[in-house]
Amino acid sequence: MPRWQVASAGINRDAETLVSRDLLEWADVAVCMEKKHQDVLRPQFRGALPDDRILTLDIPDDYEFMGPELVNLLRRMVLGQLDRIRPRDSTQAASGDPAA
Repeated sequence: MPRWQVASAGINRDAETLVSRDLLEWADVAVCMEKKHQDVLRPQFRGALPDDRILTLDIPDDYEFMGPELVNLLRRMVLGQLDRIRPRDSTQAASGDPAA
């Protein structure tokens, strides 16, 4: 995506890349398919990313990984939400202060 650097990570132990505090602190936004994913991230990584930057798409997590149907759905749903989010600046990301 032209304006965004994108990384994929999961919350299950069998994920190719596990979500980490470092990854969330790097991110401007985290996108979760289901609310239960967001419910895992918030308490486990409290403060790594402001709550308003953890988006939930309400897509059942039962699609084939990177399957064409899922990719098309993600593009439609995520692009509209990303347009209203501006990247955090480096001082805000370092301080963890959403008001910075």
